[in-house]
Amino acid sequence: MPKVILHGIVLSALKYGESSLVVTLYTSEMGRISTIVSVSSSAAAKRLKQPLLTPLSIVEATVSDVKKLSMKRLSDVHLDYVFRTIPFDVLKRSIAIFLADLFYHASQEAVPDERIYQFFRNAIEALDQDIDGISNFHLFVMFNLARLLGFSPDTGDDRCPYFDLADGSFKPSRPMHSNILVGEELALWRLLCQVDIDNLASLNITSDNRQVLLEILEKYYALHIPQFKPLKSRLVLKAVLR
Repeated sequence: MPKVILHGIVLSALKYGESSLVVTLYTSEMGRISTIVSVSSSAAAKRLKQPLLTPLSIVEATVSDVKKLSMKRLSDVHLDYVFRTIPFDVLKRSIAIFLADLFYHASQEAVPDERIYQFFRNAIEALDQDIDGISNFHLFVMFNLARLLGFSPDTGDDRCPYFDLADGSFKPSRPMHSNILVGEELALWRLLCQVDIDNLASLNITSDNRQVLLEILEKYYALHIPQFKPLKSRLVLKAVLR
């Protein structure tokens, strides 16, 4: 069976039967793909399994290159980037789990996009570094990922009293629907619009404020990605950020 080497990011790994895993990767070459890998109790299998069970592992994977197969068989995998801090930091691990969940639900199966792959990879490597304001990192990533996915929030005339989530823009008059931000929610959204990777710590908000912004972002994604569902991993993140 012909094989191909892919550069990918581990988004999920689920047990399948007694000795297999179904592993979802986002790859630069094929977009999001599902793979199946056999794992046993041997030392070699354990080395193969370890990076696949770590959310957001950046790997080089060898998979079957059969176009008609919806699930590729994964025969080998090597780390393409070795984490320095994520595995040893509870908050960073929780953010990594959340981002893996986000990247899975926001990406499309078998639709490659090098820009999206590079955004994912840059976000992961940034998370692994020493960042001030790390508690806001997931909000920054989610806000900026929307730009690449085609529904970039307008950050222009923020003096307007309303933000329309349906078309992603500030409005001088109230839209004729309920998907809007006003008052305190709008004030928080304006703060998020001003944040970049170098000033995450300047987003000086409470844990409750973070939950409000996360709920707004989830709603925004759901309005623009029909299949997008609330992310279960946010409950873990919520508990850690308290």
